[in-house]
Amino acid sequence: MKNIRRSKRGFTLVELMVVITIIGILAAVGTPAMMIALDRARKSADTQNIRQLGIALMASASASEDQRYPATSTTGTVATTSTDVFKNLLVLKEIPTADLVFSPGAAKVKFTGSDFTSLSTANVGYNYTKATIGTVDGGVSMSAEDTLPLLWSAGNTTLTYTQNAPLTLTSDGIWKTSGATVYYKGNNSTFKKATSSTGTTGTITSFISNTFQTTTGVTYAELKP
Repeated sequence: MKNIRRSKRGFTLVELMVVITIIGILAAVGTPAMMIALDRARKSADTQNIRQLGIALMASASASEDQRYPATSTTGTVATTSTDVFKNLLVLKEIPTADLVFSPGAAKVKFTGSDFTSLSTANVGYNYTKATIGTVDGGVSMSAEDTLPLLWSAGNTTLTYTQNAPLTLTSDGIWKTSGATVYYKGNNSTFKKATSSTGTTGTITSFISNTFQTTTGVTYAELKP
C-alpha cells in the first residue's frame, strides 16, 4: 500500500507578514466605514427619539383647553426650566418614558432615578414660554408657525429669540460641533448639519427661519448635558 506523504511545512515569516498586512489594511479601511455607519444609526435613532417626544408634547397641547404646549412644573406653576416641564409630563404619564428626553450621542446621560432627579443633566432643549402672554401663563401656541424649532439636542448656547437666529454649537454638545437633531412644530424632525465650524464651535445659521415672527414673552430654555 502506497503511503501518502504529508508536508510538515508551515507558513513562512514572509507569508505571515503578508497575511497580517492584508488584515491590517482591511481593518484600516473597514473601521472608519463602520464608525460612520454607527454614527448615522445613532443620529437616526436620535431623530426618531426626538420626534416621539414632539408627538407626546403635541398630544398634550391638543388635549389642553388653551391649545398651548405644556409649560407647567410639578407644583402646578409656570416652569422655570424645561427640566421641570419634562418632570411634570412624566409624572402625569403624558411622556411614556424618560428615555425620550435623552439623545444617543457621545454626551448621553442615562436616566437612572425614579424621582426624575437625573433629568437635570438631560440633553434635549425645549422651546416654551416662561413669561406670561396676555392672560395665559406659559405655553407656545399650537397656532405658531410650523418652522418653530420646538425641540433640539442640547448642550449648546442659549438662543436669542429673533428672526434667522443661529444656534451656536459647542464642544460639549451631544453631537459636538457637527450639528444638532431638531424637531419642528410641524412634526418634522431632522439632523441639521453645522453650516460653519471652527473646530471648537459651530453654527447652524438657519435654525430659525427668516419668516418666523418674534413673539413677545416667548423664551428658549434648554438643558445642558
